[in-house]
Amino acid sequence: MELQTQLYNLQPEIFDKPKKGKKTTRENTGLDTNEPRVAKIRRKIASIENDVLFDRTEAEYRWKEKLDDLRKEAAFFRQNPPAEQTSLEDPGAKDQPEEKVAEPKSDVQPVDDEEIADLLGDMFQAEEPALETGIILEELNKASITIRDFGKWTGLSPRRVLEDTCKARDTSCAIIFKDLSSAPHSNRKAVEVRWSKPQEVPFLFEWDKVTHKSSAYATFVSMDTIATPTTQQAEAFVSMLVLFILFPQNSKEGKAYLRLPAVWRELWTEFASAKKLQEDEIDKRTIKHLKKLIQENQGNSEDDVVLSDNFRRRNGTSSKPESPARLSNAREASGPESQLQRIWMEKSSTPSFNNMMQGRMNLPIWAFKKDILNTLDTHRALIICSETGSGKSTQIPSFILEHEMTQGRPCKIYVTEPRRISAISLARRVSEELGESKNDVGTARSLIGFAVRLESKVSQSTRLVFATTGVVVRMLERPDDFQDITHVVLDEVHERSIDSDFLLIVLRRLMQRRPDLKLILMSATLEAQRFSNYLGGVPVLNIPGRTFPVEVKFLEDAVEMANYRLSENDSNANIDEDTDEMAPENAEGDTTGGMLASLEGYSKQTRDTVLNFDEYRLDYQLIKKLLVKIATAPEMANYSKAILIFMPGMAEIRRLNDEILSEPTFQQGWIVHALHSSIASEDQEKAFIVPPEGMKKIVIATNIAETGITIPDITAVIDTGKEKTMRFDERRQLSRLVEAFISRANAKQRRGRAGRVQNGICFHMFTKHRHEKLVC
Repeated sequence: MELQTQLYNLQPEIFDKPKKGKKTTRENTGLDTNEPRVAKIRRKIASIENDVLFDRTEAEYRWKEKLDDLRKEAAFFRQNPPAEQTSLEDPGAKDQPEEKVAEPKSDVQPVDDEEIADLLGDMFQAEEPALETGIILEELNKASITIRDFGKWTGLSPRRVLEDTCKARDTSCAIIFKDLSSAPHSNRKAVEVRWSKPQEVPFLFEWDKVTHKSSAYATFVSMDTIATPTTQQAEAFVSMLVLFILFPQNSKEGKAYLRLPAVWRELWTEFASAKKLQEDEIDKRTIKHLKKLIQENQGNSEDDVVLSDNFRRRNGTSSKPESPARLSNAREASGPESQLQRIWMEKSSTPSFNNMMQGRMNLPIWAFKKDILNTLDTHRALIICSETGSGKSTQIPSFILEHEMTQGRPCKIYVTEPRRISAISLARRVSEELGESKNDVGTARSLIGFAVRLESKVSQSTRLVFATTGVVVRMLERPDDFQDITHVVLDEVHERSIDSDFLLIVLRRLMQRRPDLKLILMSATLEAQRFSNYLGGVPVLNIPGRTFPVEVKFLEDAVEMANYRLSENDSNANIDEDTDEMAPENAEGDTTGGMLASLEGYSKQTRDTVLNFDEYRLDYQLIKKLLVKIATAPEMANYSKAILIFMPGMAEIRRLNDEILSEPTFQQGWIVHALHSSIASEDQEKAFIVPPEGMKKIVIATNIAETGITIPDITAVIDTGKEKTMRFDERRQLSRLVEAFISRANAKQRRGRAGRVQNGICFHMFTKHRHEKLVC
């Protein structure tokens, strides 16, 4: 269609029908089929027509409709040929050179009345063009015409700016002005801009006082029911209107109107206001139409994060607005309570369930099972504080699921986790504890599922879902999804984020409308009373964890043990730009005297190294030497089975991984894993697998391994004391990730990772003086 349109604009005579009894030849039509542009377009059209997928019938039908529109448009532009124009001078600017109207291109042939009749075919009857023009003028004369006086002005005229701007876009364009009426005090004009090559079709400016028509090759504007006292003002008015239509303010030529006098800039503002009202009206109609579609298609909303109405129909279930889980719950509620009880009895009677039960009963939180469930039965919200290693993240959701199903009550429990790996690993662990097979999560054979971004495993039979906080927040956009949920468990609420805070705000309001909704908050380090007050004084349960003693070491101990000394090339002033520089603000507290007091009992080499050590910079050589010492020293044999190293970010993890693999000690008998949110879930899960006999492992992780997940066999921890946090950069006026020291509470959580299965050891790569005096 586009190629045919271009061909029509170049040589419209090609598509004209020959008169009856008149033989058509190339000489009497003036056609030049060898013209390069015409030949190029014809070749492209022939290539498309030869395509096996080309539908000739459909193409001819559409082109016939398009050709009628093009002929009407051509007739509209040609019915009143432009009159000879004389140059017009700006009022108050007579010394300016005479301006000439741009002439049309030479390839536009003059057309007489007989050829116009042939061009239009039988679309119009035998009325003469003059008669039709008279009818139009008669209708306009009947309408009331508004006369606007713009006064006198000095400076550039809108016509001059229009010509300059159009020529800048297309040097071969033609601008044609025409008088529509010329009375002593009422002047109206029309203007047409013709392009030599196709342009983007401008927006259709709808105003009842003017006529506006546009195509890719021409734009026409005429004054209908508005006039001006002088011809100069009429010419300036239509020039301003075309300038506004062709060159909106957001285009590269949109600032051209600023060169005009104030009276015409005010007219531009008036046009802009009218366009804004027009766009607002279009938006209102669009919104009204969308609201109507939403009301008619409420049943097609997403359900359970990823399943849509089409998936439900594919599975042979109902396509009504109610979700499958809600229908399932309704059936269970209306049926005998034994149905849910029977499902749980089948799960709990399997040998694998009973085998896992022995390990679950050894967890510290198992002794508080009755207290937790009794408190939850009598209260709508509960806060649980428990040390790392108590089993709260896996057991409390299982306790609630077992309690509800054994009572015959339909339930759906959502547990929010701050990270993808936490949600996926916990879902698989809980599924395994319930005696389900490894790949059953999210299927009809399992009660457990998970939902994370871009990956979700949830079915109609799912009762317990581990999801990331962001996914649950997105579910709030569809209130129907929350109608099925009976319990929401917020895990690791101490890791404050916008999503978690927003979710807590919404849940507190939702609980006022949903008396059946239960809320449980869990964390290892939590300001419980503050959250309790926020939720209206809900009860708080403090449950002790089970950890083995961990021997705590600091930077001076690591330097002494590894016999490490700084090289001459080490630069203590080399601080990364993305490091949160806290040294100046703590300069007074971090004195040499305070450091020396804490270094008593260490060798002179260790004291000199620590005093000159830059704690703001990661020393990969020291970490590598410390790892070699832990792996080879006889006194460290009990701690070398599994080593966890905390690094600030992914770049640091990769560099340390390369440093470790380049060391001969770790090239045999050692497995190195990385834990980061950007790593694939399958690769992350390998870090939780206990290595085979004779193999040892090193896990390099960010703060993802601090509280969100638990690697059960870790016996030694190396903590760099750094993390990446989002900070606002005052100098750059933007938020970015910066490297900063962790808090004292974070350090406690990190060393707690080494005491899960036996006595452990932890090396903090900052001084004891900083830990006790400087870290918050």
